Amino acid sequence: AYQHLEYFIREARKIHGVYFVSMQTNGTLLTKEKLEALEKAGLNRIHLSIHSLDPELSKRLFGNEQYSLEKIAHAIQLIKGTSIELLLTPVWLPKVNDQGIVELIRFAKENGIKVAFNPSGHHLKHKREEILASLKDLAFLVLNEDEAAQLVGIPFEKEREVFKKLDELTPGIVAITDGPNGVKVSDGERIYQAGIFKEKAVVDRTGAGDSFGSGFVARLALYHMPIGTYTQVAIKEAIRFASANATSVVEHVGATEGILTKKEFETDSRWKNFDIKVEKL
Repeated sequence: AYQHLEYFIREARKIHGVYFVSMQTNGTLLTKEKLEALEKAGLNRIHLSIHSLDPELSKRLFGNEQYSLEKIAHAIQLIKGTSIELLLTPVWLPKVNDQGIVELIRFAKENGIKVAFNPSGHHLKHKREEILASLKDLAFLVLNEDEAAQLVGIPFEKEREVFKKLDELTPGIVAITDGPNGVKVSDGERIYQAGIFKEKAVVDRTGAGDSFGSGFVARLALYHMPIGTYTQVAIKEAIRFASANATSVVEHVGATEGILTKKEFETDSRWKNFDIKVEKL
């Protein structure tokens, strides 16, 4: 454990331009006293690593025989008693722990944790039925056009049918990306259509989809609205930030270089104007 964590958080909050501090943890050292100290220091969010609900598999994945799911479940309840936001951040390993996708999504919902899901091609091919069963518990689903068509079994040429089918299956927001052509987002009543920000130069498109999805979730999370109640303003803002984030990333090498901070997005005039068309579904 990092013994100066609270000091580090307090000092980080003093830095000009730092508005939000989060930390990643497996939760094993979180106690009521530690969480109170972290909250007092100014911690905004905890990203909790939990990769399986199977006790033995969890121990193997963390390489620790003392890892306890009961303790993690207790830590989740303690976090919910603070002002600190909570995100679960599982890592899915094909043929190792991906059979537990549905159970972990259900666990999150039962504990009042919103779930965003961006299934891989492997999961769509081998876990399609499980993914379909989990859609009812999602707050946000992001796919590309081919993945969306594969999931619902409808060619994307029938775009509205694809969206309507997904909206029937999930109460959350659905985003379908189309690479350099932009994105279409549905809130169940309307479709929001946007292109992309003009790129200075495309260096590497690796991570464009991931940076859009993570950017969308991060911006939408700032509004603290229940699933199904997000306003058009909130959704448009999330699309604008996600699109800016994706554009910035493809201008750099790799999937993480170029990721925008809140300050960079809000102060750079390049990201101010973005055309988003809205029409009834």
